[in-house]
Amino acid sequence: MEHRLLVVFVGQLPQPEALVYVQESDVCTSPFYPTPILQSASPTKLVEYLRPATRVANDHPEQRRVIEDSGAGICTPYDEGALRRRS
Repeated sequence: MEHRLLVVFVGQLPQPEALVYVQESDVCTSPFYPTPILQSASPTKLVEYLRPATRVANDHPEQRRVIEDSGAGICTPYDEGALRRRS
């Protein structure tokens, strides 16, 4: 069986318009570079992704907590190959 992947880069959008893309997606990713200064911060997009789809986030303290508390997603290392394999 052949799998097709469509990736759309839309840039910055108003939130209501961006959420339309999220609602129509099968996979949403939240790569967030894990620097020490940002250990207690996380983009809100991961929370906005909590719906029936696959959520993939990199292993970052705040993102891991959202994924574990919600039971809705997968954490990977901050690595292109790991994100691709889990998506």
